[in-house]
Amino acid sequence: AMVNRRGLAMDRRWMLIDSKGEFMTQRKHHILTQFAATAGDQLIVEHIVSQKNIVIALSEFTIKTDVKVWGQACTGYTSTNGINEWFSRLINQPVKLIYMTEDDIRPVESTSNDIVSFADGYPVLLTSEASLAELNARLDSPVTMARFRSNIVIDGELPYQEDGWYELKIGAIKFKVAKLCARCKVINIDQESGLSSQEPLRTLATYRTVNNGVNFGVNMIPLNTGIIHEGDMVKIIT
Repeated sequence: AMVNRRGLAMDRRWMLIDSKGEFMTQRKHHILTQFAATAGDQLIVEHIVSQKNIVIALSEFTIKTDVKVWGQACTGYTSTNGINEWFSRLINQPVKLIYMTEDDIRPVESTSNDIVSFADGYPVLLTSEASLAELNARLDSPVTMARFRSNIVIDGELPYQEDGWYELKIGAIKFKVAKLCARCKVINIDQESGLSSQEPLRTLATYRTVNNGVNFGVNMIPLNTGIIHEGDMVKIIT
């Protein structure tokens, strides 16, 4: 995957907004689990239940639009009514699909020179298999890493060792760890069925709560750009 300042190329560069311009997420709209997207020279979105799909060229996003992510004002581009109507019909409410171009600047924080996509707050989310295995050992029904929607997954040796990292290198790309990733109820949603339960957030909260946040994984900011590969070595710098 290509890593740029916003994170992985083409990752979280699209989002759906409601009629007020507010971003839509699985926290409220579990129906979003029914869509699968593939991004490249064009965006292909499949509605898994109906097996309908739509192919969208990046050149079709031409209408600049003001949007909000967690109350933070930023901009993106929407497309033709036909594309928006396709999503609106399947979601059962008026929505628009928004694309973030290279011209749209959303800072990580109001005083930061770092930028981010339409992700919650940071360019990259890293999790480890060792941490997941430790969590699953506490659960009656194990969950998959898909629940945590991470960009980068490492194998690791010890659970939660990533908590103490400040800077690391994956292949030729350096990252700084910005903060622990506080989790919300999205991790309780089965990404295949769209059904929600109380786990694994309930169990995670019993031993991974710090400053009112239930933590799993770390948020990171790239320090340079380039390509990372499956199987790259992870080197801890500090």
